[in-house]
Amino acid sequence: MSSPVKKYYVVVALFMLLLLTAVFDQVIRNVVILPQFRELERQKADTNVVRCADAIYREAAHVFDTAGSWALWDDIYYYVEDHNTEFEASNLVWDSLQSFGLDMIYICDLEGQVIWGETHLADTGTTGHALPFNGTRLDFSTAPFSSLSDSDAYGLIQTDRGLALVGARGIHNSDGTAPRRGVLVMGRFLNAALVEEISERVHVPFELTPLSTENNGVPDTSLAELLATQPSLVTTPTASQWNAFALIRDLNKAPLVLVKATGERDVMALGRKAAGLVSLLVFLLSTVLIGTALLLLRRSARYSARVERQVAERTEELAETNLHLESAFHVAQESAREAERANAAKSLFLANMSHEIRTPMNGVIGMTGLLLDTELSETQRLYAETVRDSADALLAIINDILDFSKIEAGHLNFESVPFDIHEVLSGAARVVETKALEKGLTLQLNPTEEPIPPLVGDPGRLRQIIVNLLNNAIKFTKDGSVQIQVEILSDTKDTIELRIEIADTGIGIPEAALSQLFQSFSQVDASTTRRFGGTGLGLAISKQLVEMMNGHIGVESEVEKGSRFFFTVVLQKSATAPPPAPRLAEMRILLASATEPSQHAICQHLAEWDYQYEWVSSDVACVQRIQQSEQRDTPFDMVLVDIDSCADDVVHLGQRLAEVWPSQEKPLVLIGSENDQESAKGAQAVGFSAYLTTPVERGALKNHLDQLLLQAGPDHFFMSTPGQKDSARVPSPQPSNKMRILLAEDNRVNQQVAIHLIKRLGFLVEAVDNGRDAVAAVQQQDFDLVLMDCQMPELDGFGATRAIRALPAPQCDLTIIALTAGAMEGDREQCLAAGMNDYITKPIDHRVLGDTIQKWLGNGTPNPS
Repeated sequence: MSSPVKKYYVVVALFMLLLLTAVFDQVIRNVVILPQFRELERQKADTNVVRCADAIYREAAHVFDTAGSWALWDDIYYYVEDHNTEFEASNLVWDSLQSFGLDMIYICDLEGQVIWGETHLADTGTTGHALPFNGTRLDFSTAPFSSLSDSDAYGLIQTDRGLALVGARGIHNSDGTAPRRGVLVMGRFLNAALVEEISERVHVPFELTPLSTENNGVPDTSLAELLATQPSLVTTPTASQWNAFALIRDLNKAPLVLVKATGERDVMALGRKAAGLVSLLVFLLSTVLIGTALLLLRRSARYSARVERQVAERTEELAETNLHLESAFHVAQESAREAERANAAKSLFLANMSHEIRTPMNGVIGMTGLLLDTELSETQRLYAETVRDSADALLAIINDILDFSKIEAGHLNFESVPFDIHEVLSGAARVVETKALEKGLTLQLNPTEEPIPPLVGDPGRLRQIIVNLLNNAIKFTKDGSVQIQVEILSDTKDTIELRIEIADTGIGIPEAALSQLFQSFSQVDASTTRRFGGTGLGLAISKQLVEMMNGHIGVESEVEKGSRFFFTVVLQKSATAPPPAPRLAEMRILLASATEPSQHAICQHLAEWDYQYEWVSSDVACVQRIQQSEQRDTPFDMVLVDIDSCADDVVHLGQRLAEVWPSQEKPLVLIGSENDQESAKGAQAVGFSAYLTTPVERGALKNHLDQLLLQAGPDHFFMSTPGQKDSARVPSPQPSNKMRILLAEDNRVNQQVAIHLIKRLGFLVEAVDNGRDAVAAVQQQDFDLVLMDCQMPELDGFGATRAIRALPAPQCDLTIIALTAGAMEGDREQCLAAGMNDYITKPIDHRVLGDTIQKWLGNGTPNPS
């Protein structure tokens, strides 16, 4: 292919990349960002106009309350019967009544005849006897009072002088025992001054528009919808202004008047700024991608030209003579070495790119985590969480690409360690639990009917497969559930074959697309308008991992009804038998759970461990069952309460249990979500012994129950976390103030991230910028541990580690942990070979950092130094 043709394809490819970038930018702006801000603007406008309408109703209720206090006055009660003129002259004087802020007051008999009445016009300052209802008498057997209970009501009415807020109360004697003799009606005109007063009170300007008024700003179709069903309506007549309308009804629930609130579209202005920032970011990323592509194309062209020249030269030599076979053989060897060097260069490039990407990613993820720990506004927290989620997604893509490259190169190794399959399944469920909760999905872990013994294999890779399939199921499921099912296919003396299935109620997969589902970089919908993201590597990696574990993977799906992904693996049984469980068969446990799958899983575990247990479906039944057991002298030794079974909050539940629970030495355990920190705090405050987070891992549940049942009483409240597998209480690091850590890191951003994380763990930390300064610091000061970056100026982490190991004791025995962005095959081995004790990859996971430091510093005892 000629050079002009190649340039043509390059230009077309770059044009397509720019076009895809522009389309992606528009999708992000118009589909993701702006609709969210538009909804926030609508909610703000709706809230403001509803507040105005509620304030008007509250003003009417105030008039009603005023009427109530007068309606129970004995003097008015007797005045209805005898019409005492002296009482009228001394008490029913407008100057003494207008202090209540009213414009009208009427005393009527039971037939609606006005015995006494006054109407005060504030605009003219005159007082008259004209009735507010267009001159008609107040008949309390007809509208607007026909729906009243005992002639009591409040609300708005339309009078010949405008809108009025009216309250009507039956007239009784002061103790309310005598039958009513009439009705007291009080009212206040809803004039411009009152409207302005209410507006200032709710801090929202508004105006009242009669329904009959033309050009009130509401389209005819929208007005019809508002009259039919909706309590409020929001419109955006201009690009800078919104209008919100709420309907006010009279005492007979008939439409009366519109409340109109107006405001600036400041929320959408903020949204457009956010969209502009995203567009700028997309432009910068596309520029980097295009530049990288051009650089790679240029290098590829040079390499291709060099190879073509060499091949042409060798071909010409072979054409000239067939007598130089030995020379041709050497040429072939040289070509092979060239290919090996090219492959090595590819691996080096991949390793360098991985390191260079992970280094800034550590700063982005770390700083975002620190930012989220500070006081932020709701909008700022939304932005920061979006950055964190995007960075996590990008890191997942990078890890998928690295795993895929390792598999393709045949460099992926598998561990062979004992593990519990139930802990692997529970751990995988915990990884995706937050995503499922955000979408309102039910995540169910269904245990097998038969117990599965301890196994030997690679639990990390097995968990990776399950997490990939769970993420895929959650991504394509809008509502419903995602279920995990494990089944024993075959069981021999040394091996066991398992079938693990992930079923969802999502959108399903067309039959024609099933054949390409497990191909690399493949998506069922590959169009630029597809709704779901992803690289298409997750299922491909899962397929290859399953096949490398001597299993197979498959899928069954029906469009709009869901999918069932399943895979099989053959695993060795562990030769080491688990330690015998303590004999606790005499202990009795009560479980309160309204969720049947949760009840089934926990009860099956309790039966497997030979515990005696009973199950009830609510907290009320739990309290009753405890009372019955105490009366029959068959008390329970532990109570487990699922928070979903609670009809009330945790505090009231704890108070009710405290009334019937015989002894605080017997444990009360609450089971709830890891994200429900308020319930965990409330449980601790009202006397619960523990808070277990769902889904409860099988091994952790066993350890929790054993320790709680065997101890004389709960020594302190504890809450289980996703990492708790080996003991009921995994202590957090307990460093002393004297324990000091040396951090060797040349990148300033990553240095700040690591310093904050170390300080948050409670350690003292000192930072240096290169390996030479790290060696000097170790010689001059005492440290308990060193966190060592590998790539640093002047002296890298490997050289610095070797230099420290060459120092005299005790400095040479100092614990050194690699803190590096290198995540390729052999990076860990290279660190250990240089004399480092352990290895942590960037971006730094604060839990991994804390666990690793705890592993080497133990309970806080410093290194000898």
